[in-house]
Amino acid sequence: MSSTGEFAHPLQPVPGLIQCSCGRTDHVEAVASGLAIEAAYAAATGDDRVRLRDVARRMRDGDSLTGAAVTDAARLLGRAIAGLLTAVDAHTVVGGGMAQFGPDFLGPFADVLRTEGKLTVSCQAGDGDPLRDTATQVRMARAVQAGGALAIRCGGLADVQADAVAVDVPVTGLKKVDTEGVFITPAANQAFAVPAARA
Repeated sequence: MSSTGEFAHPLQPVPGLIQCSCGRTDHVEAVASGLAIEAAYAAATGDDRVRLRDVARRMRDGDSLTGAAVTDAARLLGRAIAGLLTAVDAHTVVGGGMAQFGPDFLGPFADVLRTEGKLTVSCQAGDGDPLRDTATQVRMARAVQAGGALAIRCGGLADVQADAVAVDVPVTGLKKVDTEGVFITPAANQAFAVPAARA
């Protein structure tokens, strides 16, 4: 079974120059749609008569003022869709009018998607777990890096030290203390010890 959906309303970190169809200015549609690119270009040039196809043509002709409007929209859309793909494991993204920009839009969009669409993968095993030894944790860290992980999260200073040497992606270390519930790195001395272990 498959399904489709429209992706226009997730919140964005910056307000757009137009309103989304729902009335807000901090949704994807307000910052990364064709109308948003038109508005950004109009703000940069003072020409509010230019439509998206004109922006695309001017970009192909070397108009430098189109670059920021198109690239900023592409990166914002890439960040938003990266979050969506991480959450729902979608396999296909169908674009709209921005495809007419070709590599000028799709390049920065894909760059952000490749980076932000990856996961920080947790490689941890508690005491008594069959995987609870540092050598096994290192093999897990190497495996998830090979699978495309953006960073590794691990627990315990020995694992932090070993993973930091074994992989080429950032390592986030923590210390779990299980008393009444699990507390993550609850003491100041533990917080200082983790980065000292090269995380």
